[in-house]
Amino acid sequence: MKEEFNFEHYRKENPMDYLKAIELLKVAINKNEVFMWIYDITRLHIPDTLYKYFSLTDDSFLNELKFNSLSEEKVFLANSKDFNDPFDNKAFFYRNERLNCFQELKRFDGHFCDEIMYNSRSTSFTKVGYNSMPMWAYYSNNHLGFCVAYDMKEPLNLQFSASTMPIQYINQRIDITDLLIDQIDMLLKEKNRQIKEGRKTIIKDDLLLIYTIVFLQNIKHSMWQHEEEFRCSASRTSVGMPYIMAVPSAIYAGVKCTSSNMGKLCDVCHMLNIPFFHMKFNEFNRDFQMEAERII
Repeated sequence: MKEEFNFEHYRKENPMDYLKAIELLKVAINKNEVFMWIYDITRLHIPDTLYKYFSLTDDSFLNELKFNSLSEEKVFLANSKDFNDPFDNKAFFYRNERLNCFQELKRFDGHFCDEIMYNSRSTSFTKVGYNSMPMWAYYSNNHLGFCVAYDMKEPLNLQFSASTMPIQYINQRIDITDLLIDQIDMLLKEKNRQIKEGRKTIIKDDLLLIYTIVFLQNIKHSMWQHEEEFRCSASRTSVGMPYIMAVPSAIYAGVKCTSSNMGKLCDVCHMLNIPFFHMKFNEFNRDFQMEAERII
C-alpha cells in the first residue's frame, strides 16, 4: 500500500524560503516556468483550514460591515500600508541614490517602480486554530470579537486559496539595490537595442522584478513567527476589490462576546448553514485552553 504524503512533516522539514526562490529566479533561463514551479511548492504549505480573528467594538457601523461581509461570504482586503506593522510589505529596501547612475531615473531621484512595490491589498490568516490566547487578545480586542474558520479545499474558495501565500520569517531586511541595478541595466540595454532595430513597441519578457516583489511581500520579521501567518493578496485594481470571496466553514464567538453580537453571529451561521461555537472558560482546565461550546 502506497504511503500517504505527510504534508505536516514536509512543512516542518522544508519551511518556505522566498530568498532561495529569488536566487533561483535570477539564474533561471525560463523565469516564468520557474516561478510557477515555486508557486506550486507554496501550495504544499497551505493547510486544509485557515483562521481569521475579527474584533468587535463600540463602533456599530464597523461591526455591521463585518457581519455583512460574513453573510456575503467575502473578506475585506486592506491597503498594505495600513497594516499594524510599519515594516509590513517592507522586508526589503533599496538605495535610490545609487540608482541615480541611470540617466532615465535622475528626474525621479533614483526611485524605481515604487508603485509596483506597494500596489497591493492584503488580509491575514493563521493556522494556529481558534484557541490561541495571543490571537484572541491581539486581533479580537481581548475576546470580545470572533474567529472564522475557512476550508481551503472548498471549491468556492479557489480564488481565495490561490491568492494565499505562507509568510516567511527572517531577522534582517533585504537590500535589493544590486538586483534593481542589474534589472534596470538589462532593461535599458534591451530597450536601446530594440529602438536601433526600428521597433516601435518595446517587448521584454522578463518578470524577475515582479516575481521578486511578490515573494518579498510575504516576508516578515521573526518576532511575528508565533502567529503562523498566511496572507491573501491581490492587486488594488483586481475585480471585486476591496473584497475577495471566502466561504466560512465555522464561526467561534469570543468568551466575552456580547449577547447582541452573539445573536448576529448566530443568525449568520443559520443563514450559511455552518456550525457556531462560543468559547468558554473552564475553571478546571489544565492546558490553558478555552473550550468551544457548540451553539448550532
